[in-house]
Amino acid sequence: MKKILFCLLNLIVACSLVAFAGCNGDANNLPDTSLSDSAKPEEFTVTISVNESDFGSVSRNVVENVAKNTPISAIGNKILIGDAEITASPNAETEDYVYIFEKWSFPEKVVGDLTVTAHFKRSEKVAPVKYVVTVENGTGGGEYEEGEEVTATPTIPSGKVFVKWISDGEDVSTDNPFVFNVSDNIVLTAVFKDWDKRDDAIEITAANQWFNIETGLENFSSSDKALVFDYKAIDREVNKGNEFWFTLWKAEWQPPRLSEIIVIDVAKNTSTVGGVQALEDGWYHVVIPAKKIPINTTEGAGGNETIGSFVFTLVDHAILIDEVGFIDPDIHDDAIEINTDDQWFNFESGLENFASSDKALVFDYKAIDRETNDGDEFRFTLWGADWSPIRRTDIISVDVVNNTVSVGSVTELGNGWYRVSIPASELPINTEEGATGEESIGSFIFNEVSHAVYIDEARFEKIS
Repeated sequence: MKKILFCLLNLIVACSLVAFAGCNGDANNLPDTSLSDSAKPEEFTVTISVNESDFGSVSRNVVENVAKNTPISAIGNKILIGDAEITASPNAETEDYVYIFEKWSFPEKVVGDLTVTAHFKRSEKVAPVKYVVTVENGTGGGEYEEGEEVTATPTIPSGKVFVKWISDGEDVSTDNPFVFNVSDNIVLTAVFKDWDKRDDAIEITAANQWFNIETGLENFSSSDKALVFDYKAIDREVNKGNEFWFTLWKAEWQPPRLSEIIVIDVAKNTSTVGGVQALEDGWYHVVIPAKKIPINTTEGAGGNETIGSFVFTLVDHAILIDEVGFIDPDIHDDAIEINTDDQWFNFESGLENFASSDKALVFDYKAIDRETNDGDEFRFTLWGADWSPIRRTDIISVDVVNNTVSVGSVTELGNGWYRVSIPASELPINTEEGATGEESIGSFIFNEVSHAVYIDEARFEKIS
């Protein structure tokens, strides 16, 4: 019996030791029970998709390990999932379609694995509405899209002034240039009038009478325009003098700064600057190139003054002055009369390497004394400083009856005048010994004149 009790006691002790060891064993061999599984945060995956992959794309396709209840928000084409930002971009437009981002579809927060979607739409391209603008007597015509800005500019003939634009017989605008936004097919016609209007001519019989120019001319000394007006002398028997003087003026010039710069002789019909041309019924036409109008050089003048009016500072003869304005000049006042051989005409500036130049030799001519001159031609030769006189050759012939040239072209200007334009590339290169084809043209010589002619200023202009 004692033996049995001893064995039971040993068994109980052994079990107790085992239990004690299980509760107090080595910590490295025990599970971590510091945070229970039920306290861990839940994380999910958010997938970003598009409604049509052909319409657009997103900058990121998936956001992983997103905590539960993370908010989702969108601004335009961007969506925020916590700290993650994803951008939706539509595809580039094609020939037929335009792609547009429309919206995002998404829940307010993450409560499980989910998908947010970027929605794009596709629209067929609509051809823009186009209208045809036709500009008669001017530039700016063409095909324009609806609402596009159009600038119509009149091409003003010499001796004319722009009046207005009309369309279908109705007045449209007096603006020059005329700027508008197109909304329909339209035909614009520029209307002009002659400068020799006559009906509103003013009579000048005393000094210091003002005549305002409707539109001034800025930087007039460098302008390619001319001051133009018509006048008619009246009461010559009553008025002893034969002249009137006048001065140009602008708003910011003070009267003491005026100086007499132009004198017109109404008996001889000449001008100290520019030229005078006889018209019908006793009227005369004065054309003064802006570059020949002296610049005000008194204190404070900048040389870029605007001409806005002129004042008659001395009138010795009663005259009628017609409308005044600035137009493209048609100047023949300084034309030279050619009626004998070997008369020279020097260019103000020569032309280097003329054979390869993109300029043209230009001058105007008018045949005179056809009854007393038997011939119909004048012939001339080009000459340069480095050419020997014996190297000259007759290279150009002008027929003043048929108004043709052997080289270049002739354009009728009116009043008996014609313009010759000869591209430098068509001017024969001197081929005599020693010539290189790079000579400079500096002048020409009339070596045969069978007909008396007037020759206007010769120059080189860029071929337009």
